[in-house]
Amino acid sequence: MWLFMYACYALITLTYVGVVVTGLQGIFGFPVFGAPHPTVGFLTTIIYLFTQVLIIFFFIGTATSVREYVEDQQDGAADGRAADGLGGSAVARAKQLRGSVSGHVYLHILLFMAQSIVGGAAVAQAVPGWIHTVLVAAAFGYHHYVIAQQHRGFRMMTNLILEVTGVQGPPEQR
Repeated sequence: MWLFMYACYALITLTYVGVVVTGLQGIFGFPVFGAPHPTVGFLTTIIYLFTQVLIIFFFIGTATSVREYVEDQQDGAADGRAADGLGGSAVARAKQLRGSVSGHVYLHILLFMAQSIVGGAAVAQAVPGWIHTVLVAAAFGYHHYVIAQQHRGFRMMTNLILEVTGVQGPPEQR
């Protein structure tokens, strides 16, 4: 879990750098390793989509792991932890957390893809460039919010897993 989460953070950082470089490249028109703005933008989009798919997979996988762990504990009832009500609460919190992060990620993917597609259309002079600029500004602004939500989600999901497994007590005992 930790390695996967840190890989997501590394890819978030790489994506952020790519978005900033691509944005500056679009404004000032300089090549990056000989590649023009549309090429670097396309590469950044691919890295961005890969990153977001991994993040969604992280939240789906960890929520599923919480549910399976709780079910195993209820079946075994080795330490009685699941029988005290933590199990159902933990599964509900994991689902809620997954949903709250995933909703923002899906919306941001939609906005990011819209600005990428309109960017291609702007390069082909099929739409005015200012439409791409407005969408880029909106996607970049929302990108900051989504990163904050993802970080909050990583932290909360990790704490939930630690709480459910008994490695760390409930929040009121910390």
